[in-house]
Amino acid sequence: DWNQDIHRVYNFVRGLSPYPAAYGFIKRDEKSLSMKIFRANKMEKEHENAPGTILVQEGKSIWVATQNGFLILEEIQLAGKKRMLTKDFLLGFKDLESYSFSLTD
Repeated sequence: DWNQDIHRVYNFVRGLSPYPAAYGFIKRDEKSLSMKIFRANKMEKEHENAPGTILVQEGKSIWVATQNGFLILEEIQLAGKKRMLTKDFLLGFKDLESYSFSLTD
């Protein structure tokens, strides 16, 4: 639940790593993709973004907004694809900022 405190979200991801791994759904319009999060970091920071908003930083890292900070994704996997570092994922997945994390598929 991206509406929660950054520490709670981070600890949830960390507790499920490496297996079974935390997962969520990224959505854009009618398209929904399942994404596992294997490794992440956190940054407590005030912001104006809605929880679940995805920000791409310098084409190398993915930040997901929470209630009071950002979860910085480091290692992820889309359903049916291989597990990879976010910087490698961003080389092939374009326009990620048009997606956002959702609570359901």
